[in-house]
Amino acid sequence: MDAAIPTPGKVGATHNNPLKLTARGTSAGLVLALVGVAATLNLGLGPRWYPISLAALAILQCWAGGKIYEMQSGRQGEGT
Repeated sequence: MDAAIPTPGKVGATHNNPLKLTARGTSAGLVLALVGVAATLNLGLGPRWYPISLAALAILQCWAGGKIYEMQSGRQGEGT
């Protein structure tokens, strides 16, 4: 009966693979960071390296978070 009730964690079956869920979050974060780079690059709001570094490091940070979660929870993602 529990499998018949859709919940946000069950939609798309990404709850079985933390790295797939992390990839979705990374994509959203990367897109938002690139929008921030494009919007503020030539406005003189501060150093240009900061928004660029946020966009560049988003993938590595999210992947590391997914791996840490896997190690702490004792679960391995399917297909990884």
